[in-house]
Amino acid sequence: MNDKPLDQNCNNCYFFLQTSSRADQKIGYCRANPPTPYYEASEEGCIPTPKIGRFPVVLNNMWCGMWDFADGKRVK
Repeated sequence: MNDKPLDQNCNNCYFFLQTSSRADQKIGYCRANPPTPYYEASEEGCIPTPKIGRFPVVLNNMWCGMWDFADGKRVK
């Protein structure tokens, strides 16, 4: 059962911020939620090192439950 409208995707979502593209795909950040921190292993490999938070990278044809129609009135 798929009740999702055909035009409901990241490409026309208020929270999608396009940063680049490849062929016919737009690539960008989902800004529906605050950036989340991530960690990388240290050179020794056992101590996680915190890095700056980041938004999830998404493709324009993806969608989720946070989708909100981009009405052109983006707050800057």
